[in-house]
Amino acid sequence: MVADLGCGPGFFTLALAECVRTERRAYAVDMDEKAIQALEKKADKRGYHSIEAHVSSAHNLNFIKDRSVDFILADGLLCSMAPQQHEAVVEEMKRILKPNGLIYLKVARGPRSYMKKAEWD
Repeated sequence: MVADLGCGPGFFTLALAECVRTERRAYAVDMDEKAIQALEKKADKRGYHSIEAHVSSAHNLNFIKDRSVDFILADGLLCSMAPQQHEAVVEEMKRILKPNGLIYLKVARGPRSYMKKAEWD
């Protein structure tokens, strides 16, 4: 299983779904309901039935079982969240990730980032 956290309209989710095909599930999570609806429309058009999309914050992934995800993509996720949510999000990622799983966590630096220097360090 894979998870795209902060997936937006699903650009990367569709690529992940292509990789896993029907053998595994691809979770797509975003707080923007319109983005999730756009993703679902694209997925239906392309015949991707392995995508499970959720309108939710990444700090509440209770619909994903513990240690069930092989790969998590979080491209810009923490940069778009309030700093007080970062720890809860990271804990959820650790909870759902398999012991040998991988996380790709991309964050922006500078004025567009909500991350403080201490978090970067």
